[in-house]
Amino acid sequence: AGADAGTALAGHPDVDVVTFTGSTAVGRKVMSAAAAHGHRTQLELGGKAPFVVFDDADLDAAVQGAVAAALINSGQDCTAATRAIVSGDLYDDFVAGVGEVMRKIVVGDPRDPDTDIGPLISTAQQEKVAAMVERAVADGAKIACGGSIPQSPGSFYTPTLVTDAAQDSEIVQEEVFGPVLVALPFDDDEEAIR
Repeated sequence: AGADAGTALAGHPDVDVVTFTGSTAVGRKVMSAAAAHGHRTQLELGGKAPFVVFDDADLDAAVQGAVAAALINSGQDCTAATRAIVSGDLYDDFVAGVGEVMRKIVVGDPRDPDTDIGPLISTAQQEKVAAMVERAVADGAKIACGGSIPQSPGSFYTPTLVTDAAQDSEIVQEEVFGPVLVALPFDDDEEAIR
């Protein structure tokens, strides 16, 4: 199992460098095991990359950029933009624009030239993404588009835009690792940064 092999490798005295990409919880375990022998360690843990849209932005470019950044590798990318933090002046138009573009995204077999994004890595990941979106809705968030598992075989998930999520909610704070973008409005630059 991955945990057994990872623990053995990270804590082995003959290992010089340990690198790990994954969850923060597992990263702490890897770091702890590596620390026993003073291994150099590099961790990439639970990305939640912001895509900030200020009031002087080119709205069309921001919409296109946010969709591309959120959906790269079906959102299964540590640097995927997962939070669009948008000036209140542009927020409604941004949400409408992203929704319009996302609804046109073709989800399917990545070997098909008409496909824009392929499947998630597994059915388990598909279920995790769906559950996170469902919990967000239960907590008061809204789905502007997507938010479902397509009626086709495979571990696909529709490109999803979530709005009205609380700043401290799971969907805003935790990595989804799927084709889900959360849009959050801000009033001034300091709020956007905070």
